[in-house]
Amino acid sequence: MPEDIMAEETLELRELSVGYGKKTVLHRLNMVFARDNISFVAGANGVGKSLLLKTLAGFIVPQHGAVIGIQQQLPALMHQKPILLNRSVLENLRFIALAEKNNAEKNNAKIANRKIDNELIDDVLMQAGLFEARQKNAYSLSVGQQKLLSFASMMVMRRDYWLLDEPTASLAPDMKNRIEQLIIKARQRGQKMVIVSHDMAQIKLLAKDKDDILFLFHCDVHQDMVTADGVAMQPMQAMMQVSDFFKRPPNAQAQQFINGKG
Repeated sequence: MPEDIMAEETLELRELSVGYGKKTVLHRLNMVFARDNISFVAGANGVGKSLLLKTLAGFIVPQHGAVIGIQQQLPALMHQKPILLNRSVLENLRFIALAEKNNAEKNNAKIANRKIDNELIDDVLMQAGLFEARQKNAYSLSVGQQKLLSFASMMVMRRDYWLLDEPTASLAPDMKNRIEQLIIKARQRGQKMVIVSHDMAQIKLLAKDKDDILFLFHCDVHQDMVTADGVAMQPMQAMMQVSDFFKRPPNAQAQQFINGKG
C-alpha cells in the first residue's frame, strides 16, 4: 500500500497571474493550500480552473508571481481527459514507476536506489479495481476505467500533492462512486489534494469542515466593486472554508453555482 505522505512544504499562490500569450486569465491569486486538508477549486467554464492546475503542476510558466512549495517536487496531475500510453494497463503503471525512479536518481532523492515496487503496483491495481484488466490495452478500457488508471498512476507516483481536474466528470454513478471512495481512502492516508469540481454534491461528500475552496468567477465592469477613491476593482476570486461557502456564498455567482445554475 502506498506509504503515508506528509509534506514539509505547503503549496502557496503568491500574486499569481497566468494566461495565454498576452491574455491574462487568472489575475494575482493569493492562496495557501492547507497542508492537512483537501482544497477545492470551483467556478464556471472558462474561468481558469484547469489552467491553475497545469500551472501548479509546472506545465505553464506564470506571467507574474509564483507558486511556492514545488521547488523540490512537482505535484501529480490527473487530467480531465486521461493521458495514457498505447500499452497495457500494467505497462502504463510500470512506465510511471520507472520514470519516478529515474527522476529520483537525477535529483539524488532518498528513494533513488529503490527498485520498481511491483507489490505496490499490484496493490494499486487491486485498489483501483483494475487487477483483472492489467493486461488489457489502456485504449480499450471504458472511459471510467481510463479514469481509474489515471488515478492509479498518481498512486504509483507518490507525490506530496495530487491535482485532480474534474476526476469524475461524465462518469456513470458506479464509476463515480469508486473514484470518490479512492479519494476518501487517500485522504485517510494523509494525501494532500487540490480538486477541481463542478459537482456540489461531490464537494459536500468529500469535504470536511476545515477544507477550503477557491471560487473563481468573471466580473463585468458594471459589477465591479469601487474603492473610496473611485478606482474600480475586478474581484476574480473568493477563498474560504467549504462550510462557509455553502452557508454564506460570497456573491451571486457563487449562489447560482451552488444552485446548479453556474
